[in-house]
Amino acid sequence: MDRVYLVFGIFLLICLPLSGQNSENGQDVEEARVEPLPGGFNRIMLGMDLQQVRSELDDDGNFLYRGEPDVSFLPSSRDALIECEGLHYINRASFQFFEDRLFTITLIFDHTAMGYYSMYSTLQEKYGEPVDLSPDRAIWENEEVRLSLERPVRLKYMDVKVLEKLLIESERTKSLERVDRERFLEQF
Repeated sequence: MDRVYLVFGIFLLICLPLSGQNSENGQDVEEARVEPLPGGFNRIMLGMDLQQVRSELDDDGNFLYRGEPDVSFLPSSRDALIECEGLHYINRASFQFFEDRLFTITLIFDHTAMGYYSMYSTLQEKYGEPVDLSPDRAIWENEEVRLSLERPVRLKYMDVKVLEKLLIESERTKSLERVDRERFLEQF
């Protein structure tokens, strides 16, 4: 009888660690369903130029794009910004460019028609657990795209490489301002 328990125990030790894994590649079954982050919304992709985005907005039924009145240039640079109204679940959308390429898409949803939890659940199911989670936002990120869901219901697609470049430039500017301030204070 002891021998039967011993054989059964060894059988359990061998089989239990494998029960939560996919036998093909050793990944958890849960992980196998996770999709890669999208490079944009619908057919509007990060990295597109202004003309491509305008063309896609003309054809996209989620937006009320009016053409030239929705396009402006940021005062501090020649970078463009497209802001337009949305349809159905989207109230407003903005498409920001840096060095003539789309680097941020912001979708502001109608919170009476689309709740934060519904969006969060959909994104979590599709892309897995966020890399950063707080009461105000959830962030999914890979080497190319940051997807940020913010309260009340706002979704941002950001080009990670451009974002890193802008952060470095911002830090450089702050450092120069700090040095300039210290030089000024040395005069006293």
